[in-house]
Amino acid sequence: MLISSKAINPNMNASQSAEPTDRPDRQISNQLILEASNVVAGYVDGVDILQGANLSVYEGELVTVIGSNGAGKSTLAKAIFGLVPVRSGEILFGDRNLIGLKPEQIVRQGISYVPQVANVFPSLSVSDNLDMGAYTREGNIAAVKDKIYTTFPVLAKRRNQRAGTLSGGERQMLAMGRALMLEPKLLILDEPSAALSPILVQDIFNLIQQINQTGTSIILVEQNARKALAIADRGYVMHLGKDEFTGKGADLLNDPEVTELYLGMGNFGKTA
Repeated sequence: MLISSKAINPNMNASQSAEPTDRPDRQISNQLILEASNVVAGYVDGVDILQGANLSVYEGELVTVIGSNGAGKSTLAKAIFGLVPVRSGEILFGDRNLIGLKPEQIVRQGISYVPQVANVFPSLSVSDNLDMGAYTREGNIAAVKDKIYTTFPVLAKRRNQRAGTLSGGERQMLAMGRALMLEPKLLILDEPSAALSPILVQDIFNLIQQINQTGTSIILVEQNARKALAIADRGYVMHLGKDEFTGKGADLLNDPEVTELYLGMGNFGKTA
């Protein structure tokens, strides 16, 4: 079902405006893992980038957030992870309100975040980068590290290579692998396909699906709207700091109004 925010009851929260959708490759729980409601946030006082944004994610779900440059999609991801001050609203992860928590506290709740840039330690080896990703884990990390190498075989081949010498696609894989070292309940990916070649973009999207199929819930903020909607269970279209439309990924992808107003060339450009 496609929902326009203009038609939503103003008292309806994000969980009421969207329902999980089952995909052939796995079942999605009816249990909400994250619910952001009426979030108002911005980087500096007096300037609100988010102006009442909503987003919900169910256990095992892949949700994408798309929108034009400046729509607030990356700001929403950063607000969830505690990187942008939230003025009002609510962000619940399970029964815990994330507002006011620092990123390191949010990580301990079971959320990992992969930023678009500066997402690896270039002077460290691939292996050491993965170790850094497990900084809050206790005990032996060898087993989870082996799982990362299985998911990303290129990282196994380059394990002793400095991250700064990797290609753009390999760096993105390393950043995702490092975030997965904590085996998070929710993985937030901010523009993972930015500046990658078409072949590498497809590789990254395949890996995102593979990660999601293991049961990890994912919020995918993407400039490549068509590809993102094609793999998403549900999607949110951001406009001027709000969720303008939400619905199943396939419904948004094929909706004439969304296509005309927002998809266009299928790529929204720079991060917002």
